[in-house]
Amino acid sequence: MKLSEIVSIRREQAAIVLEDGLKNKALAGTFTPTQASITILKKLLRAVAPDAAFNERAFNWFGTYGAGKSRLAVLVGQALSGGVGGSDFETFLNRLVDMNEGALAKSLKSNFLPPEDDDARPYFVVPLYGNRATSVQAALVEALYTSLVSSGFDPAKLMPKTAFDVALDRIAKMLEQSPAFASEFLPKRNIGDQYLQLSDLQEALQNREAAALDFFVKWHKAVTFGIEFAPENFGAKSFHAIYSDAAAALQKKNYRGIAVIWDEFGYALEDMLTNSARNPQAEIHDLQRFVEQVCTPSQGHTLFIGLTHVSLGEYGPRQGATEGVRENLTKIEGRFTILKVEMKAAESEGYHLLAAQVAKTEKGRAALDANRENATKVIDACQRLELFSHLGSEVEFVAKQCYPLHPVTTAGLLALSNNYAAATRTAFHFLPELEDRGRLDIDVPQDTLYRHELVRIPELVEYYGERMRRSGLEEQLDVHYKNLSQLESDGADVQDIAERQNIMSTIFLSSVLAAGFQPNDEFLSAALHDARFDNPECEGLRKALLWLRASNKMSFSKCASK
Repeated sequence: MKLSEIVSIRREQAAIVLEDGLKNKALAGTFTPTQASITILKKLLRAVAPDAAFNERAFNWFGTYGAGKSRLAVLVGQALSGGVGGSDFETFLNRLVDMNEGALAKSLKSNFLPPEDDDARPYFVVPLYGNRATSVQAALVEALYTSLVSSGFDPAKLMPKTAFDVALDRIAKMLEQSPAFASEFLPKRNIGDQYLQLSDLQEALQNREAAALDFFVKWHKAVTFGIEFAPENFGAKSFHAIYSDAAAALQKKNYRGIAVIWDEFGYALEDMLTNSARNPQAEIHDLQRFVEQVCTPSQGHTLFIGLTHVSLGEYGPRQGATEGVRENLTKIEGRFTILKVEMKAAESEGYHLLAAQVAKTEKGRAALDANRENATKVIDACQRLELFSHLGSEVEFVAKQCYPLHPVTTAGLLALSNNYAAATRTAFHFLPELEDRGRLDIDVPQDTLYRHELVRIPELVEYYGERMRRSGLEEQLDVHYKNLSQLESDGADVQDIAERQNIMSTIFLSSVLAAGFQPNDEFLSAALHDARFDNPECEGLRKALLWLRASNKMSFSKCASK
């Protein structure tokens, strides 16, 4: 029987698309709270208080790919816009109560009332994703306009005159004076070929497309023989004033204010820092003024939530920005509440997401159920470890639902992903890549499942090795691989060598992982053999440890117990 006949890997995108997720009310019921998300929800309650400071209403949530930022943003967006009501949110609130966060659950319910409640004061949510607009300011104005239209509001009644409006007015006046502009072939101006005629440009400006405004500025300069277009000279408001006025207008419609939720805000920052057509110094300064002005009012304010992979200040050196830009990015961090989003190995959210990637066949379910005694050995061994002390009965879920990952491997995968994730090296890419490498094509005896076919923690070295090397562990990895190459020096058999390799790889990974992964006898015996150290199943482990200590291949003074 092949392992692939028992399980397959679901390839659906694990990420949540913010705008779509906000419409899916069922997602609230699937959210499992983590300590990071609980901290953020408490900060959110502070942010909506009338006396909150502007930097308490401007957030930068950062964390690696797959850490759960978008899922949390959906939960928060739904709470802000539609309140914490209904059966799906009730499921989430009950989970908070189970985690001894009953006070938080009660506060969320009383602060974010469902729309049917007469006292409900929701936020008008403006979602953004990525966006490589001509500026951060233009992206924010375009998103506000689009959100108002999609919600059935007339932007003209809620927003003051914008640069788009005065650009359209300017085109209209220029057409009155020079009707020939209407039939002109715009690419002949050598300013771009996005728009063929002025009517195309007008339509794009009406849709508040940032690229159209940039094109208009160039066109205006070309046809007026060098006169720069300054929107404020024609009555346009700044983007800070646009948000302030819109929030005040929405307040009259019973909204508490505006909530900007910008997923992949880091993409916008990267483009700002690397696009030669943009002015990062000016944009950073404008973003600072935006936060200071629109996030300040007690009523009719704006919440700003920017989701990134690293904190704001880290984007400067990563993108090779000038010293002045780096300093300004670091400075602007003080205008935000910076919070890290991560899934720790002691929390269940990551395990549930990984389990959702595993699909079991009917034949596989039957075979696994027939081997439940072996599964119990895995569960019992892991429940004795400090690593799983906070999971309780969830260990059984991890062992059975994340199969064929061993629970210690699953915990290590989440911990490594937090520290060494990249676009192609997250916890949620591990299982698909495992399948691609043919790991599920191995033959497994149908009556001994939950044994040798399990993916154990040493296999993670291969997956994350190169990423760890690029993160400053090159010397440690080289020493580790050199030690592995010397394990055959005494003519040991294949099984003894494999045991030594597994021990050394486990110890190496433990040295870069968080607390809970200390490779003492109990940990090694559970991670590699699902048994107590003095059990017969661990005879090979004990023999290998004696050889490694005697040969001085590794120092065990700080790791494995003697």
